[in-house]
This record gives sequence, C-alpha cells and structure tokens, in this order.
Amino acid sequence: MKRNVLILVTSLLGMVSQLASAQCVVKGKIVDQGTGSPLPYTNVVVYALPDTTFVKGTTGGDDGSFEISEVPEEALVRVSMLGYESKECKVVGGGDMGNVLLTAEVAALKEVVVKADAVHFDNRGLVANVEQTPLAKMGTLNDMLGQLPFITTDGNSVKVFGRGVPIYYVDNRRILRQGELKRIVPSQIKKV
Repeated sequence: MKRNVLILVTSLLGMVSQLASAQCVVKGKIVDQGTGSPLPYTNVVVYALPDTTFVKGTTGGDDGSFEISEVPEEALVRVSMLGYESKECKVVGGGDMGNVLLTAEVAALKEVVVKADAVHFDNRGLVANVEQTPLAKMGTLNDMLGQLPFITTDGNSVKVFGRGVPIYYVDNRRILRQGELKRIVPSQIKKV
C-alpha cells in the first residue's frame, strides 16, 4: 500500500513539473525594418505546433512590445499588421524574441491621399476607419476584420482576443444571422 501511494505521489509530481515546464513566456518588440521605429497595436498570435492550433493572441503596446504567457513549449508566433508583410517565427522554450522586424508591403499607387490614422482609440474603444483605406479593398468582411488589432480569423470564424466570438451591430442594429454578414463587403463600411 505504501509503495502504491509513493508511485502515485511521484507520478503526480512528474505531471505537475511537466505542465509547469511546458508553459513558457514569449516576449519581444515589433519594429519597422526600414526605420527601426516601434509598431504599435500589432497583432501577435500564438499557435501550438505541430498542428498550428490557435492558443492565444495579444496586441503590441504603444512601444511595440508584447508578452504572452502560458505558451506551449513549441509554438509558432505570427505577427501581422496592415501595410506590412506578416512574419512567422518558430519558438522553442519561450524567451525573448528581441526585435521582430516587419517589412512594409510595397504597392504601386496612382495617387496618395493623406488622412488621419486608420485605427485609433476613443471613448467607445477601438475605432477603425475603413472608408478610403486599404481595409476597404479587402475581399471579404472576415479578411478585413483579420487585419484589425485584437482580432484574428481563420477564414471562416472571427475571434476577439480574450473575448471570444464578436457580437455584430450594423447601424446600431444587432445582426443575429451570419448570412447577413456574408453580404457585407468592406467597401460598404465606413467604420468598425
């Protein structure tokens, strides 16, 4: 009987230590490769390897820094921001990724119109101006939403970091049927 209890206690301690060692912390700072300046509000998403299952996500702070805890031992970190090429990095054992350099996407433009920031915070929360921005040219509503801070998409579903599935309102009317959302194209949207 004493031997069985000892084996059980040893097994439990081994499992606890494996769980503690399997969870890591990943941190870093996202910067523009060309200028070296920090990129605020950049999406950072962690996927478990080898199957790339979504684990969690966050958004970089004002200074471009981020920290995500409870990351699996082997993970894929995807960093993305509108106007920049997405970057994926394999991380083993967590740690400091240092400066994560994002390269600006190059596009030939016929003319340039300078407007206020596309994404900003106000008293209602995060507001993204879609009208007359690259967001309005995205293919589908999900594609456009996937470019916004604090949001991730997998093609079919949309998730808000730390909140789950979003609740949709169009002109202050709640949308209850997902079919209605498929008819909305980004070029018809003024703000999100």
